[in-house]
Amino acid sequence: MKSGTLTADLAAYLEMAVLHGLSGLIIGETGTGKTTLLKALLERIPENKRVVVVEDSEEIWLKGRRNFTRLVGRDQHTLVDIMKDVLRMRPDYVVLGEARGEETRLLAQYIRFGGSGMTTFHASSIRSALRRLTSYPIELNKEVIEDFSMFILIKRTLEGKRQVIEVAEPNENGVESTYLNGWICRGQLVRKIAEREARDEKDVEKELSERKERILEEIYHEKS
Repeated sequence: MKSGTLTADLAAYLEMAVLHGLSGLIIGETGTGKTTLLKALLERIPENKRVVVVEDSEEIWLKGRRNFTRLVGRDQHTLVDIMKDVLRMRPDYVVLGEARGEETRLLAQYIRFGGSGMTTFHASSIRSALRRLTSYPIELNKEVIEDFSMFILIKRTLEGKRQVIEVAEPNENGVESTYLNGWICRGQLVRKIAEREARDEKDVEKELSERKERILEEIYHEKS
């Protein structure tokens, strides 16, 4: 928020999604800050949840977390091999450093079975990402893509700042923007969390508002 990457509304929205196990893709081109944003969101995962990170180079580290395992792909043990093993481990969250091929299908399979997953994806737009996800070599169908609750698009502005400019939720017609250029709606976030945890939607709404207030308070105290 201090660097302008996120607004307070968007920070609360994303924090709620990660805290309550909703899955997503962080989309952007090279150097836009996909991995940096991913690491920031992972820090919000509850301490009692088991997190497994799968990547081909060591970039993601969650400091001070006991329930954290990082698995790195090698020539003789590819990301696909690792992902097959991870599914048997049954962690609370599976984090794929970057989704590129068959390992993406395995992450989607894990999410479809009720797990929580996050990954980054190289594309210039959410629509471009959807085209790649449904094409070779990934070839996800629309029903599986809908299991990802959010697509987060981050870009580098003309001023050189990294900024989340759009968040969208997949549906049977493609995607629907819930955040675009500073404007936000809550979309299906509250309903999905309420259904996932058998809670009243008003209770979830209250939690979302409280999280926004707390985030603003944290920023205010840091500035002062």
